[in-house]
Amino acid sequence: MYGQTALMDFEVIIYDNGNIKLQYNSPIDYYDATIGIQDSTAHSTNPTWYIQYLYDSIPSEHIPDSGTAILFKYPGTIDHDIAVTGIIFPPLDLYTFYPSGQGPIWPRTGDVSVIVHNSGPNDENSFDLTLDINGNIYTRTGLFLPSGGVDTIVFTSVSLMEIDSAVAYHSLSTDENTANDTLRAVMDYSTYYSVGDTVTYADTLDATDAIGGNGILGATRIAVKFDSTDLFPFSGMYIKGIFFYHCNPNAASDCISGGNNAVAIYPDSGGVPDHNHPLFRKDIGDVGSTPGLIFVDIDTVTTTDTLALRIGNFPFYVARELENISYGYPLGTDHGPCIIGKGCWMSADSINSGAWAQLIDYGVDRNWILGIVATTTPNYVGANETIIVPGDVKLVRMVKDGYLILNAPAERDMEIYIYNTAGKLVRDVKVKKGLARVPIGRLPSGAYFYITKKGKAGSFIVR
Repeated sequence: MYGQTALMDFEVIIYDNGNIKLQYNSPIDYYDATIGIQDSTAHSTNPTWYIQYLYDSIPSEHIPDSGTAILFKYPGTIDHDIAVTGIIFPPLDLYTFYPSGQGPIWPRTGDVSVIVHNSGPNDENSFDLTLDINGNIYTRTGLFLPSGGVDTIVFTSVSLMEIDSAVAYHSLSTDENTANDTLRAVMDYSTYYSVGDTVTYADTLDATDAIGGNGILGATRIAVKFDSTDLFPFSGMYIKGIFFYHCNPNAASDCISGGNNAVAIYPDSGGVPDHNHPLFRKDIGDVGSTPGLIFVDIDTVTTTDTLALRIGNFPFYVARELENISYGYPLGTDHGPCIIGKGCWMSADSINSGAWAQLIDYGVDRNWILGIVATTTPNYVGANETIIVPGDVKLVRMVKDGYLILNAPAERDMEIYIYNTAGKLVRDVKVKKGLARVPIGRLPSGAYFYITKKGKAGSFIVR
């Protein structure tokens, strides 16, 4: 105020972004006030730049009163800006492989997330966020986001199709940067699976009798790896089933169901099973608390088509999943040895945060009893069946003319359980020490799995 000596009560706030704010705690009572900002050439006749708010108290209606704040904004700065920066689609429960003529059923539901960012200097209250997917509208109202804050807004139970077109936008009316208010995205789930008749594998060849826990292991998965070493002799055959041995045949009292069960085929991901993207998965529920071999036909949940074994670009893992293990021993194992890299993979939620490991990592030299049933024809003719088990011990050479023929005379008295591919126990054979040829009666032609009471496992075929 030129020519005045009266004291004023006000403050100047200088922001990092170049903005300057004048805040008045007392009114201006003089009528020759000039308010503005300008550079160091202020007293020249031609200052380089200046911003004028008031000159000689003109316009008079702009004279500051007590509590008035005047903001000079640096060019390019904004006070309100909510940006929509991301749309995240859920990883739906899709098989990687579907037999011919099959595929996922649409629509499916899942949670879609939208990421928003408050890049303005002010907190933003009570704005809405809308998600439009394929013309279906989902809205979250009354949202709050502090200055500089980033939030992920989840829209639950969104209806999803094989190909989804999404638009996300907000309703903040004071937003000064409209260029980032809306975000569009497309999800094509068809790129996550394929339809055909082939499961491929690599063409480069490089506790007792059950495992469980004295505590709660949580959701648990076990798997055995199949690569060319195991599968090359069976190229061109068709996978018709998955099997596993449930519990320990010698300790039935310790057997528990383990909750809901499933069988699956996982692809390889960096040398470990990738259980998040199964090639195939089938829920089989509670398998009970009686030890025995569980065979699961995979075509009963997909189609009568089969999965062919072909040399390709990755190995795969055959797996059993359990919803929960609590104080019991449902995971049947071959008495050994653990086949490093192949037959003893395990993942349990309460062990190492659910990361995959091998039994040998825990000092247990065992191999899971897990395998596949394959046939030479897609219609699953019994005589064309074979059972593929990594690390088959070959204790039994064959069954011929009503006799079980061992590879060598028994070193001790033993008991051998023989199962067909329906999971039915067809023989319980007592073998005396020193015998290599034991009468058991004739068996129908087909593939059979055997396990000894001490946990040795393998397979044979009756022609």
